[in-house]
Amino acid sequence: MLKLNKRLNVSLSGTVAVTQNSPNVVGTNTSFTTELEVGDAILIENEIFSVSAITDNTHLTLDSNYLGTSASGLAAYADPFLFEVIDGNEITKFYLNKSGRINEIWKLPSVDGSANQVLKTDGAGNLGWLNSQALGSGDSPTFAGLTLTGLSGVLKAAAGVVSGSAILNDIGAPTSDFSMNSKKLTSVADPVSAQDAATKNYVDTFPPYAARAYLSATQEDIVNNTLTSITLNTESYDIGSNFSTVDNRFDIPVNGYYWVNANVIWTSVVADKRYEAFLRNSTPSTLAYSITHSSHAAVISQVVSCLRYFEAGDFIKLAVRHQAGVNTVDVLGGGDYYTFLEVVLIRTA
Repeated sequence: MLKLNKRLNVSLSGTVAVTQNSPNVVGTNTSFTTELEVGDAILIENEIFSVSAITDNTHLTLDSNYLGTSASGLAAYADPFLFEVIDGNEITKFYLNKSGRINEIWKLPSVDGSANQVLKTDGAGNLGWLNSQALGSGDSPTFAGLTLTGLSGVLKAAAGVVSGSAILNDIGAPTSDFSMNSKKLTSVADPVSAQDAATKNYVDTFPPYAARAYLSATQEDIVNNTLTSITLNTESYDIGSNFSTVDNRFDIPVNGYYWVNANVIWTSVVADKRYEAFLRNSTPSTLAYSITHSSHAAVISQVVSCLRYFEAGDFIKLAVRHQAGVNTVDVLGGGDYYTFLEVVLIRTA
């Protein structure tokens, strides 16, 4: 059914005042800027005009002078449609207004929805009610796989809970502090960038990489004047699983600054001779060095340590050398407080 609108029977808000032989209309409690457009037809006291100009919500100009008697408190009528298409139920399906604007009108569901429900379309012109927390996947109360773009409002779900996974893009930068209202963010990934949030578990367990390994039995007969790696074959702890008791070394997992400390206990030493401890990397090069001259033929405890930057893929080993002139000097093992190497990540970079 095609209906051509020629009846100006839509009442405007408020009342109007007109002056004989003047095109000016003054409104009281009117909303000219939202209810009318330039070019719209308007009916005042059985005279039909076109709107020539709209100054504000209470002032407009007609296309010709009002010829009736000056009066106030009058009702004014308009019709926003030039024509409209309606169905047999008198539902508007299509319209064209005086400005040439065309729009399609969607039919609302025949009954009201429940609290916190929202309208959704199936893409074929059919509207229906949907629980607001079920926007992501049918009627399931999750956001699984949903990507939300161009949001300008607030995302809210029933009972204040939004569950599942969602990718929120193009929302824009926040303009004020964000409050969780004493609630928790859960399932947060470990931080990577400098401004990433960190979980309680991440903070409580930092540093994420640390290890201590020791010589479980005395390493005997160290060859004179020969750089020898210490067999660190037992772990006290290894947070992150980066120490190899097979290769006797700590493998650097990430770029960063590491604190490295080692202790070496020499036994069967020869007096007045030189004993050395080295921290070495994969180059190979010496990272830190300690030298001791024995004053008597007994036991020597030697410490070597450093704080240095390492790159992922490098490693740290403990080595020794002596110039005792014999091949019978030993390095004491048997406890994690004798000969050991410990490494701790201080800060990533």
